[in-house]
Amino acid sequence: MFGFIVKRILSVIPVLFGISFIAFGMTFLAPGDPAELILDQNGNYFPNAEQVTVLREQLGLNKPWYKQYIFWLGQVIYGDLGTSYHTGNTVFAELQSHLPITLVLAFIALVLAGAGGIGLGVFSVMERGKLAERIIQRGFDFLLSVPIFFMALIFILCMSEVLQILPSSGIKEFDGYFLPAVSLSLPTMAVIGRFTKRKLLEELGKTYCVVALAHGIKERQMLFLYVLPNAIFPVLALLGNFFGGVLGGSVVIENIFAVPGIGSLALEAVKFRDYPLLQGYVLVTGGTFVFISLCMDLLLCYFNPKIKFEDHIL
Repeated sequence: MFGFIVKRILSVIPVLFGISFIAFGMTFLAPGDPAELILDQNGNYFPNAEQVTVLREQLGLNKPWYKQYIFWLGQVIYGDLGTSYHTGNTVFAELQSHLPITLVLAFIALVLAGAGGIGLGVFSVMERGKLAERIIQRGFDFLLSVPIFFMALIFILCMSEVLQILPSSGIKEFDGYFLPAVSLSLPTMAVIGRFTKRKLLEELGKTYCVVALAHGIKERQMLFLYVLPNAIFPVLALLGNFFGGVLGGSVVIENIFAVPGIGSLALEAVKFRDYPLLQGYVLVTGGTFVFISLCMDLLLCYFNPKIKFEDHIL
């Protein structure tokens, strides 16, 4: 087990370096000169070549890209992500004020997706061959085929405009998280539900289940006492891997519901071509996803004896 943990932690290091390299490369791939963008924020001022040259030297933009990357990476390690072009605040301060909102939204969405997906998957197995199973399967197909922004607009129309029971924008109260979280959770819920059903059916076909049924144990009792605990670990691993997808999807959802999270912040950075802010967004979202995936793997290693056994064999 210890060997698996060490290998898993070490495998994160090159991934983090890759994320940092991609974030840094956005400055070179994006159009425009960062020095000109800083001098001309409103589009009404046209800096001359001398001003651009002086600022490029101050920012170190005249150095080779690898020296710029090493210098930038050193600043990132010490928590200095630069300064936002259009707000004038540090990128760290901007992310610090917006990130908690997105994390709460993503956590609620994952809880809804996990609870709903696992529950529907279990119920679908219990009702297999019946009308309820077919309805659930068609529901999964519908959730996977309809874009999340369309579902978000339907929720706003029904829950906010017609019934007027939930807010359509902002996070003034905790109920403001509900519609965005539900919109984010539905596609993941469908995938988790399908995966749960498949894993449960695989477990039901194994020898211990056949023997238990032959000894007179009721299928529903065996499903909850033996089959579900054995099938739940891969489902939880899949759910943890979907955290990055939820963070990515929050960009669209936060824009629709006017949620002041890092998704809205990323769109604002794109609008103003604020490369330091966009770099910070990529670093934080990528690093958060890697951290959550690492935690999920370590938790599964702790609770699942199969992983421990494979580690001893290796």
